[in-house]
Amino acid sequence: MTATINPDLAPLVGSWRLLSCAFTFADTGERVEPYRPNPTGRMVLEPGGRIMGILLKSNRRPSTTDAE
Repeated sequence: MTATINPDLAPLVGSWRLLSCAFTFADTGERVEPYRPNPTGRMVLEPGGRIMGILLKSNRRPSTTDAE
């Protein structure tokens, strides 16, 4: 089955690498980088409009204990 491409999404369809992620609060103007300055992540946009993604903090290390 082939998905119909939404013409508005066509230029965005594909796999994208995250370069930055920041939120700016409208009421205070405060800017927050929840995944640190150099996050790691990917986003995939399919022709039918489905989006998949993963975001990770930079320099993330695997946990060594259950508490971590």
